[in-house]
Amino acid sequence: MDDLGPLSRFHQVFCRRLAAMAEAPNPTAASLVLVLNHAIALGDSRLIEITIRQAKSLDLSDDHKIDNKILRYLDNVADPIHLVRHRQTAAGWLVSYNALRALRPPRDSAMAINVVHKAYDPKSFNFNQTSGESFWQGQINSISTELFYSKYPLEPYHSLIVPDRQTNREQYLETKYHQLAWDMATHLGQFQPRLLIGYNTHGGGESINHLHFQYLPDAPDLPIFDANFVSHYPLPMTTSTSAASAWRHIQRHQARNQPFNLIYRPGLVHIIERRFSGHSQIPEWTGGFAWYELAGGILTLNEDAYSTITDATIKHVFNNLEPIS
Repeated sequence: MDDLGPLSRFHQVFCRRLAAMAEAPNPTAASLVLVLNHAIALGDSRLIEITIRQAKSLDLSDDHKIDNKILRYLDNVADPIHLVRHRQTAAGWLVSYNALRALRPPRDSAMAINVVHKAYDPKSFNFNQTSGESFWQGQINSISTELFYSKYPLEPYHSLIVPDRQTNREQYLETKYHQLAWDMATHLGQFQPRLLIGYNTHGGGESINHLHFQYLPDAPDLPIFDANFVSHYPLPMTTSTSAASAWRHIQRHQARNQPFNLIYRPGLVHIIERRFSGHSQIPEWTGGFAWYELAGGILTLNEDAYSTITDATIKHVFNNLEPIS
């Protein structure tokens, strides 16, 4: 894990594989979309140029393949970096517009779900199908752990932590995996003070029922870093400063089928209760509310909404996420 330490070192590990994928002799449309999305998030004009040039060598005529449509779309965008923008509301919410993430398949996050525990289904999308998108592997707490690129990143360096991938565990926590996330946040937080590790339960914004955590080593100025915001949080939240006390809350929520989101920071974790996905009114401008939105990053997939979303609009969505007693 030490080779992920300072952000400058993480940047090297993260970008080395991206560059190799962009310059591969026989790239796939899927790999080039992944590289482009991260190059845009990082603001790396050179990597964008290389990837778009590679895309021109592919046959992108099949409209049934979403990656083909994305690459054709990006080839006609004058300034791809402009496809991702941020602004802050008066109350401090960080509103972001991400045109590329609007093209992301919704998977489970768009369904009405009633349980936090669903058996792993090898026929559904899972990380075994995308093992080539892993950029780091190692042992953490004697657990085989991989970091994957998020194909549609929320922010620069957005990654997925996938423990024990080949054991095919569903998105349901055991204490050792909670401890893994806690220890990663504690250790890497020494070098990455704005680190966040997120977790969505099944029915809590999760889109892949294969055990994983979300990882931002250098999160933007999200409200979750503000103690005043945390003290006035609009949903039921428990903040634990020890892994053991946090696990007692997690275990209780799982046992009573209560969906939740986790936001790990160095030395603490926020445990947020919410309503099941698909059981509250979510406006069309968002792809859903999961850990990132609950950290205060209000993602919109609609450019007009990006300019017009108000604090009252955001408050209304949170009101609809209030768990049913």
